Amino acid sequence: MPGPRTRTAFALFVVALAASLAVLFERTWRKGEVYSPADIALAYYPWAYDAPRTEPSNITRTDEAFLHQPQMVTHWARLKSGHLPRYDPYVLGGTPAFFQGLNTGLVVSPFSLPFYVLPPEDAVTVAAPLRLLIAGLLMWWFLRGVGRRPLGAAVGGVAYALNGAFICWLSSPIPTVGLYLPLALLLVHRAVVSERTTAAAALALVIGLQFTAAYLSPSLVLLAVTTAFAALEVGAARRWRRAIHIGLAGLIGTAIGAIALVPMLGTLLQSPAAARSMAYVRLPLANLATFAMPRFWGSPLDRNWWCPEGNYPEYVMYAGIAVVALAGAGLVAGFRRRD
Repeated sequence: MPGPRTRTAFALFVVALAASLAVLFERTWRKGEVYSPADIALAYYPWAYDAPRTEPSNITRTDEAFLHQPQMVTHWARLKSGHLPRYDPYVLGGTPAFFQGLNTGLVVSPFSLPFYVLPPEDAVTVAAPLRLLIAGLLMWWFLRGVGRRPLGAAVGGVAYALNGAFICWLSSPIPTVGLYLPLALLLVHRAVVSERTTAAAALALVIGLQFTAAYLSPSLVLLAVTTAFAALEVGAARRWRRAIHIGLAGLIGTAIGAIALVPMLGTLLQSPAAARSMAYVRLPLANLATFAMPRFWGSPLDRNWWCPEGNYPEYVMYAGIAVVALAGAGLVAGFRRRD
């Protein structure tokens, strides 16, 4: 049982996190605004011709305004009418795209619950702060689970809940994937430290559930970071057999995530993207510096990575080499102090 000081610290952490979210979403609960980047539509035809010219609050969030939120609305409308939402003919002019198949996993995602019980305009507004709250709580749980003090866990929880990737892309599925990361790391830690298999079984479930959030790139980042953390934990504890349990958990978790991955592959094979080759792209080797020193508007070299107008990997906030190196150094220091 946690002591009085820990309970007090946790209560103060929850109050600080809730207050931060209340300030962040002040326009929703005080003014009744819907949390949505849909104002970007006013900059495009036909809306730009029917209303005065309005500058959107964040011009980079076109995917959220034109893909993610509209898909969630039509997704649940078709689900309630008895149709499994594997393919949305109203998105991208009816062209199959891999993420439409991936969205099948949203049917069983725990964070789809607001869309089951609330109108769409209320669901998108509730889902946003709910995911940040849970992300912060899971980070607290992870940091306390690996031996960090309450103050450090509280700071880490608030920082993770309000990190730039989540805030910039809050109406996309990216935070829905990312919030699982602290829980995955905690379960890896427990699977290594404990001799029981329940932690590994729970890890498999978490890996499967994060695929149901329906965004592949942060899922791959989550798996990469979790794998690196597992290697550090197993190496520090010298419990090599636990690596087998963690590996099996990854395989079982991928099988659970097949509810999203299999439809994704099906729609990808039907998509024009399946016949497109990116072999003509020749990126300079020096552009790898982008992953160590990411910048939202481009690489530190020539301000591009994939497209001349922007750096798409940085838009979705891939984990940088510098971040992974610093995290690894912190873990090694933590192990040394603990031992």
